[in-house]
Amino acid sequence: MSPLPAHTEECNLSGQFDTHFIYNVLNAIESCIMGGDTPTAQRLIQQFATWHRVAVLTLPRAVVTLQQEWLSLKLYATLEELRFGRKLVSGFTLEKGIDLGRIHVQSMSLQSLLSLAIQRQMKDASRKSNLIAVAITWQDGYICLVTGSTRHCLEILTSPICSKQ
Repeated sequence: MSPLPAHTEECNLSGQFDTHFIYNVLNAIESCIMGGDTPTAQRLIQQFATWHRVAVLTLPRAVVTLQQEWLSLKLYATLEELRFGRKLVSGFTLEKGIDLGRIHVQSMSLQSLLSLAIQRQMKDASRKSNLIAVAITWQDGYICLVTGSTRHCLEILTSPICSKQ
């Protein structure tokens, strides 16, 4: 792979650790401990440690395989489910024929999109349960993350450039 163009660093700033998310997870762990829900606190700690490990390995790279991004996305969703309890449920599907190991996307790009989808979904306090159905599909050379009725398409990266959103 050739050296990254200067604009890639600027584009990748959106793929930094979401400090608000980290604070929310740590706050959820504390709430579980204070409320006596040790099993959930333990699961949160384990999932957060795994997510953090994956994020630390992939974040320094501007471009990762879709397989790495898919793993990070599932870990992120699990943490959000633990944080919100029964108010949030996620499900993941992958369109048949997509080779996760051969497709490259911007690091943390899908997680940013899922985070926005969860925020929108959780704003409706009248719902007893919020289902986030996450699907990755292929459309005209783009990988698309579909959450509910919203479709976000990312350019497949064959060279280290910014993805379209």
